[in-house]
Amino acid sequence: MRPDRSPEPEQGRIIGAFEISPTHGAVASTCVRPPGRRARSSRVKSACDKKADPRVEAGGAMSKPTVTNPWITATVTESPEVLAPQPAPPPTMLPTRPRPGAVLPPHDGGLPIRHLHPNEQAPWWWLGCHGGAGVGMLSATFPDGRDADRHWPVPGDGTSASVLLVARTNVPGLRAAQTAARQWASGGVPQVRLLGLVAVADAPGTLPKPLRDLVKLVAGAFPRTWAVPWIEPWRFGETPPVAELPKPLARLAGDLSHVVARNRGPW
Repeated sequence: MRPDRSPEPEQGRIIGAFEISPTHGAVASTCVRPPGRRARSSRVKSACDKKADPRVEAGGAMSKPTVTNPWITATVTESPEVLAPQPAPPPTMLPTRPRPGAVLPPHDGGLPIRHLHPNEQAPWWWLGCHGGAGVGMLSATFPDGRDADRHWPVPGDGTSASVLLVARTNVPGLRAAQTAARQWASGGVPQVRLLGLVAVADAPGTLPKPLRDLVKLVAGAFPRTWAVPWIEPWRFGETPPVAELPKPLARLAGDLSHVVARNRGPW
């Protein structure tokens, strides 16, 4: 008589000839042969006749995987992971310096220029492209910057001035910002570093699609563009505390410190 088989270990589910461990979700080393089945050939061992791999521990991993063949057993050496080279980031197409000759000056001449006194200094200047752009509230919220009174601030001592243009997100405001950007890019404003454009919402809610498209078009003329949403306290002349600033304004505050520091030095 054939001796009785010991009961199968109840450690998991039996799928085919392999036991799936419920704890680790991996193939366990226990091998179960269906009753009444024999290997087809004495030269080819079935999966159940193979000894458990001593390198596989419960919850462990193989240090060197092996490839088993009926005729040969070869060891596959792990090769170090090789990362594919990453493509270099594309160069920025946004203007960072004026391009005289490549950009034509605006027909109306743009904003007037004012030569600064040696004592007139600021980390950056707010330059409104039109009346009511929101420079007053930005100056009150970020007092480190000074109002340029709608004139390009040009130092008289050979240094440079950092300028942020400010405009509303309506058609007249965005066109005025576009004109000022052309004036700067054509070389009409010497010794000015244009840091970017601050586009202040002209009404509550989401911009209509035509205005969103125009903002994207005008933003291509600036090194950077910050969008400031509608802030209700500004209508009443109130400045919200720094802790209560909307996220876009808080982001602008953080960016200004880095942008201004990066643009310091000789022009």
